[in-house]
Amino acid sequence: MQRKKEKPKFSIWQNVRFMLSMAYRSRKVGVIVFCVLTSILQILSSLIGMLVTPVILRCVEEKAPFSELVWTIAAFAVEMMILSGFITYVDKNKQLDKITVRRNILLDVIKKDCTTSYPNLESQAVEEMQRRAFSSVAGNDGATEAVWNTLSDIIKSAGGFILYLLMLTAVDPVIVIITTVTAAAGYGLNLYTKSWKYRHKEEVSGYENKKWHIIRKAKDSKLAKDLRIFGMESWLYDMYESVMVLYRGYLHQREGVPDSRYFQCIAGFFEKWVCLFLFDFHDAS
Repeated sequence: MQRKKEKPKFSIWQNVRFMLSMAYRSRKVGVIVFCVLTSILQILSSLIGMLVTPVILRCVEEKAPFSELVWTIAAFAVEMMILSGFITYVDKNKQLDKITVRRNILLDVIKKDCTTSYPNLESQAVEEMQRRAFSSVAGNDGATEAVWNTLSDIIKSAGGFILYLLMLTAVDPVIVIITTVTAAAGYGLNLYTKSWKYRHKEEVSGYENKKWHIIRKAKDSKLAKDLRIFGMESWLYDMYESVMVLYRGYLHQREGVPDSRYFQCIAGFFEKWVCLFLFDFHDAS
């Protein structure tokens, strides 16, 4: 049976403000600068990649000399390699600051865990909160480091969208409309996917907490004798299997949620096809 969905205690922007304040407290404000710098470099890289095809096609249509075509391709290749190197360099330096901020959050979690009252040690709810807190700071793929990548993606998407709209103001209005509609549809689908996973976060946490609780009890040497004397191995296995049935049901339900990445891929091909069609139409006119 699914537990009742509770409203999150903290909003997304409150969590963002907390991470920004932790970066300031940790004297690692550079991680914020690196996020912005990474976004700018990625926007420039996407812009250069978008301009490669039109420039090369223009050289071919104008029957430019072969040497000019080669130098044009080489220039774009060098620019993209330089930007790729800068992006990698910034990411590596950002990683050190991200680890420092995560380490300080881990120290706060450990301090809270060591100073809690004894009755909390026997509470299953507190045990679940402890597991979730430590899982968020357990490694480089934890939520306390992934948040910086998410912020970089948000800045990159917002900045790229504004830049592309400014570039498209001198182009056919149909392209602007198609770009705006596909971007809005992609954002809505991505928001639905993310919100669905967020709404079921408590449900997944409950399944995982029950699963690991059963595993810990099965490994408990104090209970091993009673489990064998009373033949409770099958009962313990049935308890574990019942939790896994619910968890597999959640995974099956999650597979039915549309993935926004597929939509973005299809929308990108559609936008390019429309752009090429309109360019050919205007050239023919």
